[in-house]
Amino acid sequence: MVTDKQLKVLNELVYGVDHDYKKDGSPYIDVYPGIERKIENQNFKVLSTSNTANSSTITLHEPQPNGGYKDVPYTVQPNDGFSGMAVAPITNGVVDYGNVTVIAAGTNPASLDDVGGAVAAVPGLSFQYKTAEKYVANLIAEHPDWQIKQLSGYSQSAYMLKVGAKYHIPTTVFHGWFNYNTLTKEERAYMN
Repeated sequence: MVTDKQLKVLNELVYGVDHDYKKDGSPYIDVYPGIERKIENQNFKVLSTSNTANSSTITLHEPQPNGGYKDVPYTVQPNDGFSGMAVAPITNGVVDYGNVTVIAAGTNPASLDDVGGAVAAVPGLSFQYKTAEKYVANLIAEHPDWQIKQLSGYSQSAYMLKVGAKYHIPTTVFHGWFNYNTLTKEERAYMN
């Protein structure tokens, strides 16, 4: 599993999935599949990214029962602004697909849609939850050779707790706020 210190850095890096994200007024590093980052003497490779900040639909690659995939448009909710990525450690030059971690970005304070979505989520669940859940579900379906061992998020992306409870994946959230009343009985049982 990824350490808490590595998760903290990955939770900062995930903001770069939104290529319009700026930190302190300056463009932030662009994050895309294939890039590698060294964090605490461990190299990580970004395997997948998802960014709905600038679109109202995304295309999902859904597996078909007879094999192959079908591209399916998925409409994201207004004010969604989801950014996420899947990463894996590189051990002895080989990507370890048995230890994949999925990270969701928290609120982008420069995005009015993202801030609006965060405010709207206070009494319930973030608009981004459904997109995050669909992202994780598709990663599981599209990559049966991957083992997603951990989820993480920061602040508004504490909804990753619910995604983790649904799929029985341990989840670490930093500075998160979360309405536990949104959990189903089964999700609560898993978290307990």
